[in-house]
Amino acid sequence: MLEFELMTFVLHQSTETQPEIVETIQGEGVHTGVPSFFIRLQGCSVHCFFCDEKETWINRENNSIEAETDEIIDQLEIMNSLLKRVVITGGEPTEQPVAKLIKALQAKSYEVAIETAGTGEYTQEILDNEDLFVTFSPKEIYSKSSSIQDQRIWSRADELKFVIANQEAEQYLLQQVLPKLKAANNSCPIFLVPDWYNQETTKGQVLVLCKQYPGHFRMGFQLHKQLGVY
Repeated sequence: MLEFELMTFVLHQSTETQPEIVETIQGEGVHTGVPSFFIRLQGCSVHCFFCDEKETWINRENNSIEAETDEIIDQLEIMNSLLKRVVITGGEPTEQPVAKLIKALQAKSYEVAIETAGTGEYTQEILDNEDLFVTFSPKEIYSKSSSIQDQRIWSRADELKFVIANQEAEQYLLQQVLPKLKAANNSCPIFLVPDWYNQETTKGQVLVLCKQYPGHFRMGFQLHKQLGVY
């Protein structure tokens, strides 16, 4: 019998009694279109102005709920016992000790991915898990209150997602993101995602960057939003 450490996590609350665990498809990155569970954790100190999940920023009683490791896994099994892919997102998931949850899921044969800006104090706990798929989304340019906690994430990332939300983002991308990936000897795919709320401007920026730097960037789509699903 598999055993794992029981821990309590704060999840975003989807109903009065249920944490936000959703069966859907991955809408971004190299796994676009792949059926997945999404576990949305509560709490984020990054506070990007373009965030579409602002209700996850602060742990409030009316929009968060606590769940233990075994409760989360039981819920996944009830929802669809055949689906074995989980994406942990937020908020910012590295602001909670997610390594314990990840290991428990993997012990139950789940393929686990995490979407993170690497700003939480628990970032280092995820970096040595070779079976974890890491989507790294650096957002220091958009945050006044947080920074990347462990620079090893530049070499650990399996894919990098960078949101283009203003003119300054282009300079940061070229002067900070690319050099740091190169220094880390990481040739992972780089997806440039237009700010969803300012697409008329940012979509053009992304197209130009992809054309100017072929082989470096890919156009990042948000298929889930275009389809009107989670």
